[in-house]
Amino acid sequence: MKNFMSRKMKIFLSVLAIISLASYVSAAIVLYNSDFKISNYINKWNDDFNFNWHNYKNIGSLEKELSSDIKTIDITTSSVDVKIQFYDGNVIKIDGTSYTLGDITISNIVSDISSLNNTFRVNLNTNGYNDININIYIPLTYKNNIKINSISGDCEITGGDLENVTINSNSGEIQLKNLTSKTLKLQTTSNDIDLSDIKSLDSTLNTTSGDIKVSVSSLGELSSSTSSGETELYLNNLGNKSTISSTSGEIDLYINESIGYALIFNTSSGNIDSDRLTPNFLNNNNYSVTNGDGSKKVDVKTTSGELYVR
Repeated sequence: MKNFMSRKMKIFLSVLAIISLASYVSAAIVLYNSDFKISNYINKWNDDFNFNWHNYKNIGSLEKELSSDIKTIDITTSSVDVKIQFYDGNVIKIDGTSYTLGDITISNIVSDISSLNNTFRVNLNTNGYNDININIYIPLTYKNNIKINSISGDCEITGGDLENVTINSNSGEIQLKNLTSKTLKLQTTSNDIDLSDIKSLDSTLNTTSGDIKVSVSSLGELSSSTSSGETELYLNNLGNKSTISSTSGEIDLYINESIGYALIFNTSSGNIDSDRLTPNFLNNNNYSVTNGDGSKKVDVKTTSGELYVR
């Protein structure tokens, strides 16, 4: 077999490899002694070229006095996500964050903040910017109404003791936590309604293709409706009458065992099941379930959706 590499070439390549290895080792020692960190260079590249793909940046804040005669806080948003919290103060505070590259301030998003005829208005618009989150801080002393209209932005409220909460959204998610309100009216078309630790005397929950999930809450007189989404209700208490409906989505109903109720289930092709109660067949796909004295009335209706009573 013919030797394609001469002896001199082999020696040359060996020496070259040794020199390269020695150079790498020397460079590593120098970098180690200089406290070199790759993260420092990455951070500098981020600062120079705005490669902060995974970090929200603050876009500033503003404040506005909330007078005592305000009866309704009215918030309108397009695709801006809104989070409302309550705090110990006397002004409404608004701040925000964004993924958007380039210059952006809170004034680019808050197009109007004003008071007129006992209504405090906040209008939010993306103005071409993307991934905007707005936080609104409301004084704890405010006890009246909150109204939110949203196209695709998510809406979240945490805390508060109010008269009425009304939220209408096209495709945004609605989430409420640790809230007390005499009435709730929540509607979204293609997203979810998620409630946790809510106290209300009169509640209306409507969604078309989204899920409805309620955890450890007392919703009073309840009307819950979804088309293809699932419904999961954990209820500590009931109003005198509750109406729950779904077309094809399943319904999981968890009611405190100490509450007496009489449930009527009407379905076209769905089934009913219960862990601890025995469903009774009535007629024409009607079933009944009774717990305790049966004093509270619960009407459940589905087309093909299943009902599970826990």
